[in-house]
Amino acid sequence: MSEVPKQSDKVGYNRWSWRLHKEKFKSKFHSLENMERVYVYLLDAKGEHVCFWKGKTSDFAKKNPEYQWISLKADRSIGKVKEDYEAGQI
Repeated sequence: MSEVPKQSDKVGYNRWSWRLHKEKFKSKFHSLENMERVYVYLLDAKGEHVCFWKGKTSDFAKKNPEYQWISLKADRSIGKVKEDYEAGQI
């Protein structure tokens, strides 16, 4: 991933246009139905949680999913982002 955003002409807005490759995930759970939630965290340069998304495992069960934007929420226990609307999208 590039450390420099592709676009940053607006205050509070950066765009990297970076996608993860598909990877297999190993778990102690034998099926998705046994898992309750999935958490996705946005980390800062120090590795601290800044924002997050909490979803259902069923959101990841489609064999050919469409791309979608996921709105993050501010992690208020860390306090680096104060409002959810500032948390960003992935």
